[in-house]
Order: sequence, then structure tokens, then C-alpha cells
Amino acid sequence: MADNKFSNWRRWGADDEIGALNLVTPETTAAAIGSVKQGKVYSLASVIRESNVPRLEFRAANQHFVRVFGGPTRDVASVADDVVIVGCHGATTHVDALCHYWTGDKLYNGFPEDTVQGRGALRLGIENVKSMVTRGVMLDVAAAKGVDYLDGGYIITRADLDECCQKQGVELRAGDVALFRTGWPRTYYESAEKYNRSQPGLTWDSGMWFCERDVCAVGSDNSAIGVRTEAPYEGANVHALFLHQAGVYLIEMMELDELSRDKVYEFLFVMA
Repeated sequence: MADNKFSNWRRWGADDEIGALNLVTPETTAAAIGSVKQGKVYSLASVIRESNVPRLEFRAANQHFVRVFGGPTRDVASVADDVVIVGCHGATTHVDALCHYWTGDKLYNGFPEDTVQGRGALRLGIENVKSMVTRGVMLDVAAAKGVDYLDGGYIITRADLDECCQKQGVELRAGDVALFRTGWPRTYYESAEKYNRSQPGLTWDSGMWFCERDVCAVGSDNSAIGVRTEAPYEGANVHALFLHQAGVYLIEMMELDELSRDKVYEFLFVMA
């Protein structure tokens, strides 16, 4: 097993608030744009809707309201307007800010924990992420294993990731957004209970595999990047590795089946 000690604290200065996003330079972005060959656009985000979307049932669901209002006569136009309430961390695709998770009394890069307050974070908030425009790589672990989806509680190992890279003919580079596909969302339509009970994902060791390759973000179609088992998992939560120690962003509950179907493994990743 690799050494569990990994830190990007102070790597980009004492006041740094964007972490591994520093690895996405203009040169990195230009190279990624230059790699586009087909020009086909894929959305990797779940549609925001109230029901029938994989989510953590114990967290708030999305809610959508439509207001219709207009003038007293037909000569005045009527207007329909929307109000959307989103359960950010359990009901749709989302990015974990660097202030989302920490251990001890300090956030990433040594900022004190009291910078996170009831009305928001004074440091390391998601507003620091203006965009991610860089090379994306999708590791289709489920397809590499020849299954529709990995088993609940399946631990994705370094060997699995190496095997997947070899089969797909890809390698990760500094500044990449690295995605891995488990196929797990398909289980939600079989049983929401099954979806929530356990999930395949990373451990600290396989998370280190990504950190060692200097990626700026790790994303998946599961709900929490790390493995979830029915019995309490004894290993450390990978959020502590990625968000707290490495400053690597996490993108959860992604839609990756279309990329899998078309065998698209390298692409320009654009997130605004």
C-alpha cells in the first residue's frame, strides 16, 4: 500500500484557495482544446427534477414550482416563472468545494475551521472555481470488468485503474479531470434501497493513485467517490484525502453512460 501521507498545503502559497485547479494553466487548456476531433457535445450532469433520479433518499429532494402571473386583461402579456430548490449534495450532480470536508481544526491549506459559518464559507468557497476547461479522461471501470455495474461495496483498486488505462490506451496528465464509471446509478431503477445501502468506489489507496498523477478533480457516477459498504467501513473517508489534503475537487453523481456507450475516454472537459 502506498504511503498515506499526501499534502498540497502551501504548494501554491499560503493564501491559495483553489488547490489543484492551479494545475489548469492556459497552456493546459489550449492543449485540451486542440485535442478535439469530433466536436460532439455530451452533458455529464443529471437533469434537475423532483423524482425518478438517483439520489440519497435521506437528503432533501429537488423541488420545482412554477408561478404564472399577468395583467387584468388579455391585452397584457402573462408570464410563467420558475422557482427551483435543489438538494445540492444528494439530489443532483454537484462539485464539492474545498471547504466541504475537513478533519481537525483546519481546512485545506491551513485555513481555520471557523471560516465556515452558518451563512457560508469565508475561504475556499465554490465561488473560487470560475471554471474548469481542461482535458478530461473517463476510466470505465465497469466496462473493463465486463459488467453493467460494479457490485455494491466493491473496492476499486490501483490494479483496477491501471488495467482500465491499459485497456483504453489512456494515461492521466497533470491538470486533468479524471472520471471513473461504476454503472451504479442503474441500480436505483431496480431498487432505491439497494442504491442507498452500499456503493462501489475508491479507498484511500486508490484515491492516492489519482493524487499522485496531479489531477485537478475526480468525478464519478456514484454519490460520494469513496466506497460505501453496508457495515461501517473502517478506512478513512477519501474526502479527507482529496478535499482536505490534496485540494482536489470532487464531482459526484455524474451521468457517464453515454460516454461509455460511445467509448469516449479522452475529451475536452468544460464546466462553468
